[in-house]
Amino acid sequence: TAYEYYQLLLQMYRKNSCQLLNSLTDTSSWNLPPEMRQALKTIKKHKSEIGNSFVLPRLTNGPIEGINNHIKVIKRIAYGYNNFKQILASVLFDKEPI
Repeated sequence: TAYEYYQLLLQMYRKNSCQLLNSLTDTSSWNLPPEMRQALKTIKKHKSEIGNSFVLPRLTNGPIEGINNHIKVIKRIAYGYNNFKQILASVLFDKEPI
């Protein structure tokens, strides 16, 4: 039963099918081991988001994650500097401030 559920999950992902998503969340027909029941619970919890990803597959949060990463890198570089002028001189001009 777990193998069949897993194969249906793979088909749903490959085909971007909301119909398969609905059949996945029909718990009355599944007799799953505890690990797979946890996965089913998670799928049910995020069913609307998963369905939205099928409708808008090119929508991504990649640019926002890139900005967040850039901010963290700047903070790491700035560690230990006393003021903003020193940070700016070091980052932009790649040399120590005067």
